[in-house]
Amino acid sequence: MRILSGDDVRSAVPISAAVKAVADAFAQIANGRAEVPLRISLGQAEHDSHTFFMPALLAGGAESQPAIGMKVVSVFPHNAARHRIWMAARIQGPCDHLLEGPEGRGGLGHED
Repeated sequence: MRILSGDDVRSAVPISAAVKAVADAFAQIANGRAEVPLRISLGQAEHDSHTFFMPALLAGGAESQPAIGMKVVSVFPHNAARHRIWMAARIQGPCDHLLEGPEGRGGLGHED
């Protein structure tokens, strides 16, 4: 897993592009062109922790391609006292063209 600083994120995605992408995603949700199921929660009793899986599928539109992605967040509340890191998050995707497959740019096997 890569850990990105705020500067890493700002240099990778201009704020104008991020705002446009979020606005487009919310518009697709509002127009019924997105599938966003309830998050899946897996509790790990021995660690008093949880991992949440949050997938989404966007149909695309006039100005955007179909996309699929998933956010995974693991919360380990007792780790804060041990080494200050109590949560880990990962975003898979967006895979910007669903038909290209694992070997294509943005396919399901792409991790960036």
